[in-house]
Amino acid sequence: MSFTSRLRIVDAVTLQYNITHGQSDRPIAIAVSLSLHGLAVVAALMAFGPVQLATDDSAAITIYVEPDAAPIATPTPVLVPEPEPEAETATTRDYAPSPPEELPPLDFSVPSPPPEPAQPAPRPAQPKPEPKRTAPTVAQPAPAERASSPLAASAPAANVPAVVAPGWNALLAAWLAANRRYPEEARRRSEEGEVTVRFTVAHDGRVSEAAVLKGSGFAALDAAALRLLQGATLPAPGIEATRTVRIRFRLND
Repeated sequence: MSFTSRLRIVDAVTLQYNITHGQSDRPIAIAVSLSLHGLAVVAALMAFGPVQLATDDSAAITIYVEPDAAPIATPTPVLVPEPEPEAETATTRDYAPSPPEELPPLDFSVPSPPPEPAQPAPRPAQPKPEPKRTAPTVAQPAPAERASSPLAASAPAANVPAVVAPGWNALLAAWLAANRRYPEEARRRSEEGEVTVRFTVAHDGRVSEAAVLKGSGFAALDAAALRLLQGATLPAPGIEATRTVRIRFRLND
């Protein structure tokens, strides 16, 4: 029996009850009708099983929430500190050409030997008395001997060697310091050393010859030291002189 048929039966029973009992029992009839309708619903549920609500799973709404844009921060003014005065610092390495260490001028003058004591002039021999018959002019060679005695006394002075002009050694050292140059090739290679050079200078200051006595171990430094003196014109010493100098090449640290 269907659910609708059952409801109709319930309505018919309710109507028959109303006709039989009249209007006085109307509230009771309503209660009975509601009870019967409820029983009919329960019976229908038990007959047909639980009612499933239809759902639509074929569609889904996906919501993507975009992150909020990061707020643009107002740039904070950066206070730039005033630059502090830089302290004076020594350079780590100065590759500018620098003259070698200046050595104190050496005194190359040859000291004069003390003059030999003058030999006393020989005393002329006294003429012996002769007879009156002889002429007294026989003893006249004595004045000639006295005249030759000053020459004999001055003869040792001719052996005194000549010396260079006063202050020439200081002038030579100043000239070397002003004209020496650090070779560029040796400076790039950081080559340092000391060169000993021997040279001969004429009385007017022209260098006649120069040679390296002791090298530095670097060809560029030895050549620079030799170039400094070869063919150079130095302060005039007044006499021909031979000197030995040491030229030191060193880079400033």
